[in-house]
Amino acid sequence: MPQSDEDLIVHVLALGDMNAFGDLIERHQDRVRRTLLRLTSGNRAEADDLAQDAFIHAYNKLATYRGPGSFGPWLSRVATSLFLQAKRKEGTARTALAELGSEDIPVTRQPDAETFDLDDALATLNPDERSVVVLCFGEGMSHREVVEVTGLPLGTVKSHANRGREKLRRILGDG
Repeated sequence: MPQSDEDLIVHVLALGDMNAFGDLIERHQDRVRRTLLRLTSGNRAEADDLAQDAFIHAYNKLATYRGPGSFGPWLSRVATSLFLQAKRKEGTARTALAELGSEDIPVTRQPDAETFDLDDALATLNPDERSVVVLCFGEGMSHREVVEVTGLPLGTVKSHANRGREKLRRILGDG
């Protein structure tokens, strides 16, 4: 009988059971890698590096996990936070926001109907918008949960979600 996430976490924390942690990672790694792949605009190497960092960070911070039943989303939050920290260290998130300045800047990349897909469309968003869109619509997080993950104010999260969704609709021809 498979153990619950909470049972595995107890084994890791109480007994230092690395096999239990391996089982947790195996159970949730697809979701984490998929989220990071979208956040990194399809850069598989960057997504894999961030996933590894997220798993290490999750192990080190496992005692801060407050279940029950939410380990997968908690691990996704850890991964997303690491992505945002990396982008902020690069300076790209703030630079991109400063360059935007206006909500009415047109999307300059024109889609080719046969080759343009969701990942390409997400890549046209700035890193903060992309993060909010992926977390809200891809991971199903509430605006408040996204605030906790990103550190952005609630109003900013809401505007990024709306602006990002509208840009995606324009790009993908859904509106």
